[in-house]
Amino acid sequence: MLAGDFDRSVDHKITALLWNDLQVPGERVRVCYHLSGSQKPQKTLVFLTIGQRQAAVNDKAFLLFEKTMPNQVLCGELEMTAPDEPGEYDVSAWAVYDPYGESGEQTAAGNMEGSPRFKLCVEK
Repeated sequence: MLAGDFDRSVDHKITALLWNDLQVPGERVRVCYHLSGSQKPQKTLVFLTIGQRQAAVNDKAFLLFEKTMPNQVLCGELEMTAPDEPGEYDVSAWAVYDPYGESGEQTAAGNMEGSPRFKLCVEK
C-alpha cells in the first residue's frame, strides 16, 4: 500500500508514494496513494501505522471507501503527521475489505492486506 519511492510499477493492491523522505517532528507528511479494486463491489477501510502504532490519516482514524470495484483504481493524496520524537519509523498502510461484514462472510485476516513498509526519518 505504501512505498517510499516513486516507482509506479509496483504490483501491490495498494501503493502510496512519499513526496519527500526527511521530516521535521510534528510536520504534516503528504503521501499519494493508489488503491486497486477488490474482486467484488464492497467497502474498503484503509488505516496507517507509524512505528507500529495506528496514526491518523487526513485527521481521521481511517479512510473509508464506500465502494471499490474490480478493475478500478482509486488515486488521491493523504496526510499524516510525523512523530514528535526524532528517529526512524516504519510506516505501513492496511486495507480491510468488507470491514463491517455486510457481505455475510466472516470478517477475518483474509480480508486484510498490507503494504510494503517504508522508513520515515524524522530529524530536528
